[in-house]
Amino acid sequence: NFFTIMGRLAPSTTENDAKQKLPTGGVVSGFTCTVSAAPNGATKSYAFTLRKAAANITSTCTITDAATTCTDSTNTDTLAAGDLVDVNAVSANTPTAAKAECSVLFNPNS
Repeated sequence: NFFTIMGRLAPSTTENDAKQKLPTGGVVSGFTCTVSAAPNGATKSYAFTLRKAAANITSTCTITDAATTCTDSTNTDTLAAGDLVDVNAVSANTPTAAKAECSVLFNPNS
C-alpha cells in the first residue's frame, strides 16, 4: 500500500493516489515510521520505503515483533523541487492490523 509523507490519506493500492509534489528541493534524513499496533510475531513485519518518481530510494525501515516504531538513522536522500514522493508499506506474514504514519527530517536547499 502507498500513502503520503505529508498530511493524512488512507492507504491506497494505487501509487498515483499518494504521490505528492515537493515545492522545493532538499535532503531528507531520519525516516521514521510508527504503527498503532505491533506486528506481534518474530516473522511478522511492516517494511516502509520512501519513494521518488515511483522508485524506491535509500530511506527505509522495518517494524517487527513487539516494536511499534522504526527509524532509518543511516541513509539520506536528495530531492529536487517537483519530485513526486510517497511511502510504500509492505506487510509480511500477516502482522496485526495497524494504522501507520511516517515522517522525515527535511533540510531545504538554501
